[in-house]
Amino acid sequence: MTQIDSARQGKITDEMRAVSKAEEVSAEEIRQRVARGTVVIPCNRKRGRRKV
Repeated sequence: MTQIDSARQGKITDEMRAVSKAEEVSAEEIRQRVARGTVVIPCNRKRGRRKV
C-alpha cells in the first residue's frame, strides 16, 4: 500500500510520523496533506532509509 492510499484511508504511517516530527507539524496534518496530494514523501527502496 502506498503512502497516499494509507493517508486516504485515514492511516498514519511510520514515515508520516517521522516527517511530522522532523517538520514539527502534527502527524494528522501530514496525513491530510498527503491524502490531498500537496505533500509527498519520497522513498527509493534501492537506496535504503536515511534520516529525514
